[in-house]
Amino acid sequence: MNKRTKITPCVCIFLGDQYGGLKIELELPRVNKKDISFEMMKEGFYLSAPSGEKEEYSSYFYLAQNVVPKREDE
Repeated sequence: MNKRTKITPCVCIFLGDQYGGLKIELELPRVNKKDISFEMMKEGFYLSAPSGEKEEYSSYFYLAQNVVPKREDE
């Protein structure tokens, strides 16, 4: 079993200029973009990403208000 130390990533959440949506910026050093798991839900979002062999960025962030999940590429 692979036990990794869980690290809460640095996250900035603010209102985007387009359509009043939220914009989420993450700081994930030593992580390849393709390795990021991100799931948006109406009450918040979850992300995880391996950072080397012994560490993993992982956290659930609750939002103050419910949102309608939508990706930029939709």
